[in-house]
Amino acid sequence: MIDAPFPLPWSQERQIYINFDLWRRLTKPQRDLLLLYQVSCLTGVKWLEPDIYQGLV
Repeated sequence: MIDAPFPLPWSQERQIYINFDLWRRLTKPQRDLLLLYQVSCLTGVKWLEPDIYQGLV
């Protein structure tokens, strides 16, 4: 229903492709949750997050 390729680290674009034939079959709350989930997964990617443990190593 939703296809979102994993973004490359240097790319600022986060594209989401929606199959609207299947999209119409969902209720509005289901659509909202699915889109929210997908967007949060794409924007929550942590490429390099140095912390205290990585600094010690």
